[in-house]
Amino acid sequence: MKRILSLLCLFITVMNSFALTIADGKIYSISNRNDNNLFVKDNGNDVIAMGQKDDNSLWQFIPTGNANCYYVKNVATGRYAQLCPTSAENSVTMGDTPAEYVILDCSAKEGNDCFGFTSTNLNVTDFTSGCIGWNWRNDNTVQTFAAVAGTNHRSFWKITEEAYSEDVDITYLIKNNDFELTDGMVVDGTNFRGIPTGWKAWGMRNGSEYTQEPGVIETDLLPGKSYGANGGCASSRHAEKSYWLNCTPMPDDVKLYQTIHLEAGMYRISCLLSPMGTGDENYTNLRLFAGDNACYFGSEDKYGTNLGDETNKTFMGNTITMDGSDPKMQFMELEFTLSEAADIELGIRTSNVLKNGNHATSNQGRFRTDYFRIVRFTEKHVHDYSNNGICTCEGKGKFQEPEKDGDYYLLTNAGNVEWLSNAVKNGGGAAFYAKLMNDIDFMSIENLHNPIGPSTGSKFKGVFDGQGHRIMNMIINRPAAEAQGFFGWLQGNDNTTIRNLIIDKTCSIIGSNKCGGVA
Repeated sequence: MKRILSLLCLFITVMNSFALTIADGKIYSISNRNDNNLFVKDNGNDVIAMGQKDDNSLWQFIPTGNANCYYVKNVATGRYAQLCPTSAENSVTMGDTPAEYVILDCSAKEGNDCFGFTSTNLNVTDFTSGCIGWNWRNDNTVQTFAAVAGTNHRSFWKITEEAYSEDVDITYLIKNNDFELTDGMVVDGTNFRGIPTGWKAWGMRNGSEYTQEPGVIETDLLPGKSYGANGGCASSRHAEKSYWLNCTPMPDDVKLYQTIHLEAGMYRISCLLSPMGTGDENYTNLRLFAGDNACYFGSEDKYGTNLGDETNKTFMGNTITMDGSDPKMQFMELEFTLSEAADIELGIRTSNVLKNGNHATSNQGRFRTDYFRIVRFTEKHVHDYSNNGICTCEGKGKFQEPEKDGDYYLLTNAGNVEWLSNAVKNGGGAAFYAKLMNDIDFMSIENLHNPIGPSTGSKFKGVFDGQGHRIMNMIINRPAAEAQGFFGWLQGNDNTTIRNLIIDKTCSIIGSNKCGGVA
């Protein structure tokens, strides 16, 4: 389950000098400058929506490499904000293709942590005269409109960092993570020789230290040309190519790596990896590494004096398996924690050193690898439903899922009712069956309840049996919203029944029209 929790701290609100900085691997919400309770969302439709905070209002800003430029990705749907239309009063849409945005801090004129959003297809992107960008339209969607800092506040947006209990994919920080790019490599038939694009090699041979960049082959570190990218290991590679490194003998120590910048936090890196060749002597000390952390390919008993000098070692327990004449790559995973932001090396490290400490004279230590990934993660949240079935977190896990007896959901608290309301909203017209098992007290929390069947496209269909129990202290105060009540819209046919339900006199329902106690 996911959760979101505002991370704004008291000292931030008191000391204006500590402005928000957009960072890799973090999750944010976007609310309008004029209404901090109205959040930008991707509800799966074409047009970007605005509404209450939930999983669909969580966003990731992926740097493009240009100053103040990002791809704007929704965490729940995985889709991206598309380029702004070039004229005002046109909807801003979502799509599957990344689009480059300028996101500029306009706090000096709009207030703390307020930013402007526009895209790089437009002529003016500095939020001065002539700039257009995101704007809050009255139907609670996002449109383009004049976005000049200090003059049109509805065109500016407050960004808030959010805690998030699911993995955040930041693989974009690893260049050429699956070895499909071959720029700078040497073409040799179906092979691409040399160090792969975006990566480097470092190693030791006969007491001398070497570094190697892409585009160079047959060096003192890696004599010969038996390393590069091709389509080997067809049953286990990712996409068209994987990378291999092989020479006779292998270096005394060698790593294929790149350096990325990470903020403080917990990370999980993974890849596909295998030694090339059968027999225990081919394990050498092949491992996935990140900084001072390493995960060795095999079980701990496969290694001896040849272990590396990393502080934190784990063992994946994989066995060498062949795919015909090629190695079958196995999954590798390594978790590590950074206490502060740092530039960190990651990649594959190996050598010709055997378990007994001897240096192999053949090509033991060679490997094939593919499909690097890295995610940022947090400790999993444990829901606490002791308060009327309602957790203190936000998102899908906020309300307790009710138990079932046959087809019927058994509702025992307010959280169960709200879980049902969400299930009907997202149920695609499915029928639901529920029973009240006791009186349910909404504790006079204003707008805790959302009507079951919130729209004509999500009507309640099925059976709701109150069994003579009461709904108490339900306070709905939405004077601008229609169809407010315990139910919103009901499917009008013989298969929908509401029975034995009491809406107590302690309840209050205020809406614009089509409102009632029951529906």
